[in-house]
Amino acid sequence: MMPAQRKRANALIRKACCNYDNGNCLLLDDGEPCLCPQSISYSVCCKRKYIPTWLFKQSVSLIKQQKAIEQSISEITMMNAGKKKEEALTLLNKFFPRLEAHLGQVKKYQATIDYLTQENTGLKEKVADQTSIRKKLEAARLKQENEQLRALVAKIPPEVRREIQQRHAPQKGREERD
Repeated sequence: MMPAQRKRANALIRKACCNYDNGNCLLLDDGEPCLCPQSISYSVCCKRKYIPTWLFKQSVSLIKQQKAIEQSISEITMMNAGKKKEEALTLLNKFFPRLEAHLGQVKKYQATIDYLTQENTGLKEKVADQTSIRKKLEAARLKQENEQLRALVAKIPPEVRREIQQRHAPQKGREERD
């Protein structure tokens, strides 16, 4: 792969790869960030299943057409029935062949869609587990720091603690009066 081709490939990887995250590969991540092998090599080597972006764009386009058809149909009244009916029929004649072709394409990718949906559910559970583990680790760290502070206070002789408390007691009274 030539440098210009690599640059275009990396731009495409950053844009289209669902596992690309700031230079790292989420699929290869096992708790530690892993560099994306595609972005650092001169070959495209990902064997991951994916749904092409053009299929998503096609879906969005069809949804926009659907909304235009629905609006056209809702605007049909007794006064403009002939004109609006023809407009709706024209839109439907363009819509149905595209819809049938799109559904055929979706059918080809249905196994991939099902697989990725299942994988997504697993990843969400993994992220939830990692989040709860992080929370537990944070709580344990805070508890340990609290115990260390209590141990430090326990090491201070009682007479020194009383003297410190007496020095701070008048300052608290002044703050309350101000």
